[in-house]
Amino acid sequence: MSNSIVIVGAGVIGLTSALTLKKENKDLDITVIASHLPGDISINYTSPFAGANWQSFAGDDVEVQKIDEIGYHEFIRLADIPTSGVWKKKNVNCVTQKGWDDAQRDPKAFANWFDKLANSRVLEKNELVPGTVYGTVFDGVVISVPIYLSYLVQQCLEIGIVLQRIAPLKNIEDARALHHSGKKASLLINCAGLGVSRLNGLNDKKRTYAVKGQVVLVSNKIDHVICVEGAKHPNEMLYAFPRKEGGTIIGGCFLVDQWSSKEDKTITQRILGRAVRHIPQLIDPATGNPDHLDVVKVNVGLRPFREDGPRIERDSKRPWLIHAYGAGGGGYQGSYGFAEKVARLVRESKPEAKL
Repeated sequence: MSNSIVIVGAGVIGLTSALTLKKENKDLDITVIASHLPGDISINYTSPFAGANWQSFAGDDVEVQKIDEIGYHEFIRLADIPTSGVWKKKNVNCVTQKGWDDAQRDPKAFANWFDKLANSRVLEKNELVPGTVYGTVFDGVVISVPIYLSYLVQQCLEIGIVLQRIAPLKNIEDARALHHSGKKASLLINCAGLGVSRLNGLNDKKRTYAVKGQVVLVSNKIDHVICVEGAKHPNEMLYAFPRKEGGTIIGGCFLVDQWSSKEDKTITQRILGRAVRHIPQLIDPATGNPDHLDVVKVNVGLRPFREDGPRIERDSKRPWLIHAYGAGGGGYQGSYGFAEKVARLVRESKPEAKL
């Protein structure tokens, strides 16, 4: 067997996995194949539509905690690289009275599970976001998605990883024959993200599905991340991320099993209304902002979820196939944790593969 690997999917997890594997073993011959590549805009390609920041949703799930912990340290490191599009920002998380009551006023429901978060603490009352009753803060990051995806591509190309655009696959097994060498790959890694919903041959009894999100890019600026839970409308929340290149991303919503790429204008108005209510500095001329929210564009994206959470494992029937999908809304923050688990599975491959 050769050291040839095909990775299906050029989203943040596919690219990060390729980069991690190649850095660990320069002798690996890696091809990343995808029907969408960075720079493309398609509702079927999730990564360009992310916010994005590091905000763990792991809760009590120890495996997801481990995945997200790896990402936290790596993105803090990347923030020191100017070309990465990552920057360090204070992350403020607050909850409204409704959210506080819904959680039976239990601070544990909003605690940061990860005790290694830099400068993590509970906010004083005078530090709370307007219209909220409890909150926490930690030193986090914001990822400027267009810049960061370009950074990943450049890093991959510089160390010899090949990226190839292909027609959409019908069966995951077909990808094994698409290595750039023309030979069948010794290993196939499935990082197809949202695309797994249209792939046959997955050997997975769990359902994959989309969760629709909608965000608004405004030219107005803030100096740190602000998140507010406990919105009046179910499956909606407020988050605002300052983009390194300027402007602010404001969201959002969490609409399960909705696959439409169409903007819901009513949700857009609610997003903007919550932003003005909880983050008045966005429309305060004293902070250098206009007296209104200057909307640049509205983005709609689909998060790739899977029942029972992420699947990162070797296929039980085909030892040459590794699966890494189902990141849901945690693709960026979990990307390095995903990649590390993929790398471990590759190292555990048959000795004759020389991996």
